[in-house]
Amino acid sequence: MPNPLWDAREADEHDLRGKDISTIVSSYGSLVNSSNWRTVGPRHGADFVGDLPLAPPCDPRVPPGIPSWGKYGYIKRPSYINRSKNPCWEDEDCDRFVLCIPYFFILGVSKSGTSDLFHRISLHPDVIKTAKEPHFFARTRFSGFQTEQLEEPLSPTKHGSHNFSHYVNYFDEVAAIVQQDLEIKGFSQAIAGDASPSNFFDNDHWPIYAGNQGCTEPRVLAAHHILHLNPKAKVILIFRDPVERLYSRYLYYCGHRKSCYRTGVLGPLGFHRAVVYGLKKYRDCFRHWSLRHCVNKASLAKSVNPALRLQESIYFVFLKDWLRIVPRQQMHVIRFETYVSNMTSELKSVYSFLGLRKLSEATMRGITEHRVKNRGKFYKHGPMLSETRSILRTFYQPFTRRFKWLLRKHDLLNHSSQND
Repeated sequence: MPNPLWDAREADEHDLRGKDISTIVSSYGSLVNSSNWRTVGPRHGADFVGDLPLAPPCDPRVPPGIPSWGKYGYIKRPSYINRSKNPCWEDEDCDRFVLCIPYFFILGVSKSGTSDLFHRISLHPDVIKTAKEPHFFARTRFSGFQTEQLEEPLSPTKHGSHNFSHYVNYFDEVAAIVQQDLEIKGFSQAIAGDASPSNFFDNDHWPIYAGNQGCTEPRVLAAHHILHLNPKAKVILIFRDPVERLYSRYLYYCGHRKSCYRTGVLGPLGFHRAVVYGLKKYRDCFRHWSLRHCVNKASLAKSVNPALRLQESIYFVFLKDWLRIVPRQQMHVIRFETYVSNMTSELKSVYSFLGLRKLSEATMRGITEHRVKNRGKFYKHGPMLSETRSILRTFYQPFTRRFKWLLRKHDLLNHSSQND
């Protein structure tokens, strides 16, 4: 008998578990007004928790409070230098005097514009460009583990297993500049960022986080680890139309793999077949488990065509968790379509959010005229079939409405963007 952790019902939520998916998606009131299916266990509310877990422990042997024990507990927060805008600290035991972690994090999902946004933010003279995607918090800390919740061992990530010192090494350049600024000027305004999209949605390794023992859904996420390490972290989320993003992701993934050409799955028909199969798998999960359990279920995601990652487009599940962990004033949200059509204005808004100095119009024009990074390819294989678009719109509609409701509730987008 499944025993999901959360009881997240809001006042007007209905019990949707076990219903046919066509009933679910046709009923806005029964899905979009709920953050989860009916479940058993501690209530998963909407209260702000910061770096504390989202719910009480699932196992009585797990102590309450901050999970700082074990290999995958919270990393001890250094004593940051108050004369540096970027979070940096002094470490005389190291071969350099100053060490740093990111000041800001760019969140998103694949093919939503994170690469281009990170590139243009890094063109600001006060931003030190680093490797875009360390994937430390969601992926590269882990390898080769098996837990009761996982049907198969977690394989090493393509980047290998990294400890915290490896992650810090990504920010060597900003550390050197901060150290130089401190020695010459006594303070530093230089900052760096981490643009790993996985921090937003990839919770495949949650069962081995300290504090999640005995749970069927995560009470501790990568977001907790980030905020605990950097309580003042600035977070930028960029999102895209979920259906168009999914097709772009599929073409991009398959377009770089010879196997897709050999098997003939690259194109609208192959995409359609993958979608039909993938939606069936998620519908089956929704009938028996909570939405949050299914979206965070690693084995389910792996059972579907890896070119799809259907769960990534269910934005509201991830955003709701992030909003319970990160203070609203530390979060900035961008709609990809608005970013593309009005880049100058969006970049100015981002620079302001990061507390960066204003740039001249000529400099801004030069930044916006840079070549687009990681532009989608392989559209020559044809547009998405109208039938595929229709079933995906139906599937994502209640989730998208809920996502928009969250954006309005927390005033995370301007009025014009919300109405797009």
